[in-house]
Amino acid sequence: MALKKKNTENSELQQQPEASVENQPESNPVDTNVDVENAAVIPDAQCGGEDKVRRRFAEVLDKYANSFMSNLSVVVSKSNGLRNCEPLSIVSAAVIAASMNLSIDPNLGYAAIVPYKKKNPTGTHSHTAQLQLMWKAYVQLAERTGQYAKLIVTEVYKDEFVSYNPFTEELSLTDKSQWKMRYEPEGKGEIVGYYAYFKLTAGFEKNMYMSAMEIERHAKKYSKSYRLGEGNWVTDFKDMGKKTVLKLLLGKYGMLSIDQQSAINIAKAIKYDQASFSGIEEDAEFEYLDNDKGNVNSEANNDRISKTLSLIKPQGENDF
Repeated sequence: MALKKKNTENSELQQQPEASVENQPESNPVDTNVDVENAAVIPDAQCGGEDKVRRRFAEVLDKYANSFMSNLSVVVSKSNGLRNCEPLSIVSAAVIAASMNLSIDPNLGYAAIVPYKKKNPTGTHSHTAQLQLMWKAYVQLAERTGQYAKLIVTEVYKDEFVSYNPFTEELSLTDKSQWKMRYEPEGKGEIVGYYAYFKLTAGFEKNMYMSAMEIERHAKKYSKSYRLGEGNWVTDFKDMGKKTVLKLLLGKYGMLSIDQQSAINIAKAIKYDQASFSGIEEDAEFEYLDNDKGNVNSEANNDRISKTLSLIKPQGENDF
């Protein structure tokens, strides 16, 4: 166990309920309250027509396809940015979310389809959509494998932190009686770092801690929108910090520690987060519009992700 608390044997961080596997409700890709009859779908020649779009969603969601398409239309109708995006990019991002059984309602905190302004080779600009996953999505996908006994991700506040030893991976904390900032109104407490931890049913456990400074350096390196003062890194820095440390932990150790078939959706989530797709077909190309430094994961991790995703076709699932 690589987490300790000053003057006590049990870690309070591992008792935090907000990001625990046991406390995450199941993400439903379909909002059953949507008016399916009156919500418009997105037929467009760029997507191959309404019939092709419906067939593609039916392949992924079966009987829930029509409802999911209606949910998608509601999401688009509520976003001025998405209404200006290329329809194909919107539908393609939605198909990927559907393949992982994740809701695209941004209010639920699992996945969202977000607009992005990109520069074309001609010097002009166009708007395209990309899939943005949140930290709750990774918790949800890990829980579905049935191989994680516990998975926690949380921010660490100044009045909680003592030290972190990168060699032993031990995070030392103050006594809980000193914890005040965690319970203050949103934005009041000073966050000094982000922590993620998992324990498998087989007993293997691993954690990762990143200081707030490390997270900010990560954002500056990998996100063009952050450097421009835009996007989720600016509006939701805390949630993006939690997602980053959890995503890196699962990408480096989480899939290595469980069987590859169970890791398929985790591999999808890591590889296709913040990607924009060129089509709705299985072999559609994609690019990271906001990331001009390449994939965040190391080359070794990318190889592991690719090998895991290669198992999809023999199982009859969709390879994106």
